[in-house]
Amino acid sequence: MEERQHRWVMAVMALNAALFAATFLALGLFNRLSADDFHYLVTTQERGVWGAMVVYYQNWNPRWASTLVLNSLLLAHAKAGSLLLMHCLTLTLGWGAFRTLLHGLEARFSIIFTSAQRILFPLYALMTLF
Repeated sequence: MEERQHRWVMAVMALNAALFAATFLALGLFNRLSADDFHYLVTTQERGVWGAMVVYYQNWNPRWASTLVLNSLLLAHAKAGSLLLMHCLTLTLGWGAFRTLLHGLEARFSIIFTSAQRILFPLYALMTLF
């Protein structure tokens, strides 16, 4: 009986996580750039992805890795016309980060999760951020 209830809970959690992911990705189709994103975009178009990252690193923002990813995505956005790619990458990288955290918790505290829990729990942690 308990196993059946566990499956039911995991199915509902999977449905909830899928609805979140679908809603988040649908918002990516209608999301638009903000004012500073246009500045990043123009600098990236003028200097290239790497050159714009160097300019921002030396003059404004020392976070070179995030600036490099942002410049790459904005250049892709200029060709795609929507921020769906950025939203997909946000979900993927966020899930990966929380999956790594979950793996560390499993190793540290000797907790055993099922494969469904290993997929769903990072999504739920990501949902709390949004």
